[in-house]
Amino acid sequence: MKRIFQMKMLSFLFSTFLICLFLIIEEEAVTVAVQRDDSSQMVYYGEPVFIQIDPSKLNYIESPQDISQLQLFVYAHLLDTPEMIDMKKRNGIWEAVYTLTDTSVKMLMFTVQVEVSEKQSIIGSQNVFQDMLVYDEANRPVQGAHQARALSYTGLGGLRNEDLDLAVQEIEKELELYPDNLSARNLFYTLLLKANNYSSRIRNQIKREIDEMLYRNPTDENTMNFAIGGYRLIGEMDVAQKVEDDLIEQNPKGNQASVKTFDEIMQIENTEDRAQRLDGFLVAFPESPLMELALSNLASAVIELDDLARLTDIGDRLLYASTTPTAASGLAGIAGVLSEKQIELNRASAYIDRALTLIRSSTLSMEPPPEMTEKEWEERIHLTEARYRDILGWIHFQQGKIESSITELRKAAEETSQPGVYYHLAEALNASGNTDEAILYYARAAAFDGEIADNAYDKFTDHWLQFKPETEDMDLFYRQQKEWIDNHYRDNVLSQRINRRAPDFELSSLRNERIKLSDQKRSVVLLCFWATWSTSSEMLLETLKLLYENLGQKVLFLTIAVDMDESDIRDYVIEHRIALPVLFNDGTDEDYQLQGVPTLFLIDQNGEIQFEHKGYRSDIERLLMIEAEYLLASR
Repeated sequence: MKRIFQMKMLSFLFSTFLICLFLIIEEEAVTVAVQRDDSSQMVYYGEPVFIQIDPSKLNYIESPQDISQLQLFVYAHLLDTPEMIDMKKRNGIWEAVYTLTDTSVKMLMFTVQVEVSEKQSIIGSQNVFQDMLVYDEANRPVQGAHQARALSYTGLGGLRNEDLDLAVQEIEKELELYPDNLSARNLFYTLLLKANNYSSRIRNQIKREIDEMLYRNPTDENTMNFAIGGYRLIGEMDVAQKVEDDLIEQNPKGNQASVKTFDEIMQIENTEDRAQRLDGFLVAFPESPLMELALSNLASAVIELDDLARLTDIGDRLLYASTTPTAASGLAGIAGVLSEKQIELNRASAYIDRALTLIRSSTLSMEPPPEMTEKEWEERIHLTEARYRDILGWIHFQQGKIESSITELRKAAEETSQPGVYYHLAEALNASGNTDEAILYYARAAAFDGEIADNAYDKFTDHWLQFKPETEDMDLFYRQQKEWIDNHYRDNVLSQRINRRAPDFELSSLRNERIKLSDQKRSVVLLCFWATWSTSSEMLLETLKLLYENLGQKVLFLTIAVDMDESDIRDYVIEHRIALPVLFNDGTDEDYQLQGVPTLFLIDQNGEIQFEHKGYRSDIERLLMIEAEYLLASR
């Protein structure tokens, strides 16, 4: 998932005398050719590409003769991990051969990793990726080639910095070659809107084009689906709804109908009614791409209803249908219930094994969702895998596999600090005869609140009095473990510091004031981007109200609403009684490279962003309190 510049330097695995760098590939240093005279910088399916690098033309290498190894890193897809190819040296030139066989690939991107001796003086390093478009037999870029290059200029995957002008140029080339490429046209509209700050002129232009497409193809499903998304992109919700209704009437068993039906079902608050409707959905839309999601939500509903008779049936269906982390969540939930009930343990083991396989394989190539930073995404992955390992370890404990249980539970405890994990590990350690360590983890589990913590405290005191009646003070030991839990959480929170410059802005507020960020020096600033239509924004704003009561005298709270309609913002603020300062967005979201709302930044007294949070999480108030107090103490 991490890109080249984030990967561990491979040379250190073999020798401490090597320095491994990813360097600029100067164009004059690289020669690319295939077996066609007119095909420089082109690639064809099934034909070898010959790549040569002249080390004397790599500006960052003072002594090319000291290069010990060059590795070529080839990206077939922006979000995939690269393929690494060892280059061979011949007559002073480093060479590699690559053959593209995957016909889903539209563009190759590549860079090199250079290993030089430690004695070499290094001026600097930087990543610049070259690319090659895939061409067809008519020497024309294949459909999607320029689209792939355009995507690379949006910053997707982190291989290139965002350059909207270049992205628009590439997508225009794609549409010139393939005007019926609807996904490219959707990207084109997205880029146009962003490049022009969502201006009404561009939105009207897009609407006219979509209207014309629908006029020419009023019943074509692909065109109608495209129109629905396009109208929503420019805020024409009523028009989009009309087209969606027409499409569903035209094809009541199609994907659009399944999406709408599923959304309606998930709005049902009564769990039993929702479960019945999900059952009906699975019968009515057996080929829906939402099948796994529906099964996972049905599993959650059945767990909530404590309907054990249906759990294994749903689990078996998920087991055989599962291909995504969505299914992994449902499988893990069922496995967890079965393990706690101590029933169907073999089935539970199969479910959680499959869930672990899915989460490991899927997250290798998955980018963080827009609502999360990369650090938060990595933490979420680790926490998810730890939760699954806890379930697997507890199943092994129930099956009498104590050693393997301890192994899995230790790994879970390394990745997460949860009372259930500590309690399960304590039970397994106690069963193995390791009383001292069992007491330690009983105490850590007891340091939390809730039923598990209460049970753990009883076990802790019983074991302490039985095995340590004349040793250390029991209450002191318990307080030490509680303090360890608090410090562990705090250290984990503060480890997420990012330390980058906060873009300055001067914006109008709801109270007709002009507020400039750079005027707020010497203040810790809590800056929140939000939207009236975002449920997560509503939840976060409610939390910020509470936080403001505790920190409002010490921290400057600023919020920026990203909605285009100021009247909507004013109505929302009145309806929800928001007393926090509200500013109107004027392109500031782009300066902060916003990918979704809500997004929150904590900015220190020197104007540096120290912490960033995307989306809403249940412990956000505790997180922000720790981070704010840390910044206030750092004055």
